Amino acid sequence: MTLHHVTGYADRMGRFARSHKLVVPLAPEYHLIQHDPFQTLSVEALGHRGFFEEWGIDLLAVAMRLWDESEQLERKAA
Repeated sequence: MTLHHVTGYADRMGRFARSHKLVVPLAPEYHLIQHDPFQTLSVEALGHRGFFEEWGIDLLAVAMRLWDESEQLERKAA
């Protein structure tokens, strides 16, 4: 697994600055553009919107949910 910084939207054009809060785990083949020219299914090749259209996964929504869950766990541990 690799961590991907979410910097785009699934439902519209546009990008925003990287944040350590907005990350999702992805298998390497879905994170980076591979050297194989036929490998076009990664988030880097498709963009966040294209990744959502291809896979049905809203990376921003997942990243926000993971961050919320981690904050809840931190509050419980305190």
